[in-house]
Amino acid sequence: MSDNSSKEKLNERQKKILEKLQIGKDISINDVAEEFNVHPMTIRRDLKLFEEMGIVVRTYGGARTNPTRRSVKYLSDEDINLNIEKKVAIARYVVENIIKDNDYIYLDSGSTILQVAKALIRRSRITVATNSIDILAELYHQPDVNTLILGGSLSVNSSSMHGPYAIQRLKALKVSKSILSCDAVVPKQGFFTNNDIEATLNEFAIETAEKGNRYIIADSTKIGELSAYKFANFKDFDVFVTDSHITDKQLRLLENDIDIAIAQVKQL
Repeated sequence: MSDNSSKEKLNERQKKILEKLQIGKDISINDVAEEFNVHPMTIRRDLKLFEEMGIVVRTYGGARTNPTRRSVKYLSDEDINLNIEKKVAIARYVVENIIKDNDYIYLDSGSTILQVAKALIRRSRITVATNSIDILAELYHQPDVNTLILGGSLSVNSSSMHGPYAIQRLKALKVSKSILSCDAVVPKQGFFTNNDIEATLNEFAIETAEKGNRYIIADSTKIGELSAYKFANFKDFDVFVTDSHITDKQLRLLENDIDIAIAQVKQL
């Protein structure tokens, strides 16, 4: 995704700081804080976010553009808005019925998971571990959510962290609930994704929560779709959360393999 598209996730101050960096300027924390009439700590937080996203390299008292930065594919507006009413309904259900105050949860990447992250503003004292840069950017602005990024290698095709270090972190991670998404739900087979890197990571992510607290979410259009990489059987999760547009036929194909929670879709 282009730099202009990724800027849509940032506030106006952060966009203007990035513009300074993108024309080759090194910036000073104190100078930028004075220009925008904010505390230097605010600018330090902005630069920390940019550093975590791979955009800048921190310097003494400031930052400069990361010279090795490649273009990262963030979730596009098209991805986010596709079946948005279903995704919002699923997210609302998850936050109201599954996630509780003080929970420590794992969220993977994807547009439906992003809606869960947005809805976390309704909860208090949540800790989120994630491999997703999109989720990190969203939760950065929520003061009552503590966010932990896995680390590892950045996949420019999915704006998520992967590789041996990310897997090592997942193996050591224990959360109260794991919430994953998928690109396809195939009756009698299981859950699939279009990305082999995500598939490998998800196999380990499932294990971060104890049995009984493992959730998979996907809107009803994903049921019966085809995708390349299987990462889980139905028995690996405890509950599948989907939306109320699921058909009777789809429900019959799945109900004997996994418990299904249905989120009521409201017109947006």
